[in-house]
Amino acid sequence: MRDQKKIKIHETFGYAFNGIKALFEREWKFTLYSMVSIILIFLMIILKFTLIDAIIVIIMIGFVFACEALNTLVEIIFDELKPEYSSKIQKIKDASAAFVLISVITAIIVGVLIFWPYFNS
Repeated sequence: MRDQKKIKIHETFGYAFNGIKALFEREWKFTLYSMVSIILIFLMIILKFTLIDAIIVIIMIGFVFACEALNTLVEIIFDELKPEYSSKIQKIKDASAAFVLISVITAIIVGVLIFWPYFNS
């Protein structure tokens, strides 16, 4: 285990970026979410979103990424701890996946509510 007192700030960011890289390598959904995020940000610029609308959309994008990262973490932990099938662990993984689904559905609803007036004006 690393000595927490000797870790420098650039090392901390290095670990975080390695984690992001690992998420992209493991989960194809991160690439999908990234492409959708780029399109949304491009549309926000083209449609001249207000600052508050842009902030809300960016928070929702981050929320979905964070939920997917948490779900991936749960899957990795349980795959390592107990590689063989377990109905109890499967329920935990399913609940974790539901967490992501809820975040995506919430983001879509919020996105429609925010984007709709810009397309109707």
